[in-house]
Amino acid sequence: MVKIYSLHQEIDDKLKYQYSAQKYGDTGFLNVFSKELNNLILRGNLITNHAVCYIAMKYPYSDDYKKNSVIIAEKIVQLNKLPTACVFYNHNPDPKFFYDNQEQAKRKAAVAKLGEADVQKFRNYDFISIEDLIMTGATIKAIQETLKGIAKSLSIISILDLRNKDYIEKELNEFFYNKEGLRGLIKLFNLDGYTITTQMIRTFGMLDETDKNFLLKNIPYPNKLLVSYKKYFGKEVEL
Repeated sequence: MVKIYSLHQEIDDKLKYQYSAQKYGDTGFLNVFSKELNNLILRGNLITNHAVCYIAMKYPYSDDYKKNSVIIAEKIVQLNKLPTACVFYNHNPDPKFFYDNQEQAKRKAAVAKLGEADVQKFRNYDFISIEDLIMTGATIKAIQETLKGIAKSLSIISILDLRNKDYIEKELNEFFYNKEGLRGLIKLFNLDGYTITTQMIRTFGMLDETDKNFLLKNIPYPNKLLVSYKKYFGKEVEL
């Protein structure tokens, strides 16, 4: 049985800004949403003696960058001392086919596979998956497929549940950049404890040569961004 718990079903410009900022790795909003999602989990009494946090990551895994939802999930895992069941999906990102550039009806989510050791370890456990956004339900279906015959229950915890709502995901994701521009991105890189996110890498990849070079010249660790880009896209950035 799948249960869905979300913080918000409607969104205004203030929430768009906060949501998008955490997509880019804003440490303050990541902490805020982590606490709010954790409270949602506690109110739902989802932390059982056999609870496990399901975390999906792109293969190969890298500490150089992370999905914002993985950062939030790791914070919740630490707060509750939860075990984790990590799955990996493998694909070569192409901006033309990013999920947030596709029509909602055509979107598909990668189905990952849980390792055999974790299958045996976590069989009949209560799985908790942390998502930033539910829009089409494709990710939920993919998780269900991964955990078929393994999970006792599945709880999806999200910041936004915008199913059947008239929103464009790409616009939500990029709201912070569209408002703050390059200097807003530079400020994020200078935050204490900042982690490069996949959204940051994707936006960096969309910049023209002049803006890419401006960003690289004004952040504290440009080489790490270049390395992250190469690991994520599987190729060198064009400068």
